[in-house]
Amino acid sequence: MKTKIFLPVLLSLFLGLFLSAPIPAESIDERLYDLLHDSYRSPTMDVLMKTATHLGNPESGLCFCLMFSTYGNNYQKQTGKLAFTSMSTSAIVAQVLKLSVNRKRPEGTHSRVNSSFPSGHATGSFAMATILAHRYPRYRVLSYGVASIVGLSRIYLGRHYPADVLAGVLVGYFGSRVVLHFQDKILKIEF
Repeated sequence: MKTKIFLPVLLSLFLGLFLSAPIPAESIDERLYDLLHDSYRSPTMDVLMKTATHLGNPESGLCFCLMFSTYGNNYQKQTGKLAFTSMSTSAIVAQVLKLSVNRKRPEGTHSRVNSSFPSGHATGSFAMATILAHRYPRYRVLSYGVASIVGLSRIYLGRHYPADVLAGVLVGYFGSRVVLHFQDKILKIEF
């Protein structure tokens, strides 16, 4: 029970400190971005972070859901259905936020549909990780670890600020918690 409460409390505490700091939040966000983006540059890290970003692509998550739903046993098929539902609903929320906030990316192009806030990769990765951690508790650390690396890769590669990733984490996590709350009803739906 304590681990279910720990992540949301930690994220809420971080977000509360982030928003109530005497320094403007944008300044803190930019400083964290500079630290995470510039401090550990190397060719090896470039390859690792590009690989992690590809793991966080929506196509990767959809392939996972399709594999589980097609080739898995009944429990795995249910996991695939819940993961797909969670990723889909979280992606819709993230897209609405992207259109509403319209934040410029730290590096690269910018359009309202593909704005920086929140990170879609972090949203999808944490949506998937939360479902997997709930359905397969022994892989909880691995699930959240991979999702965290995906989120860090977005900062490292200059695609998002830390606040964008944190917002994606929250959208993905809480979106999955809602899906898990209604899992019995969702699993009764045929699709």
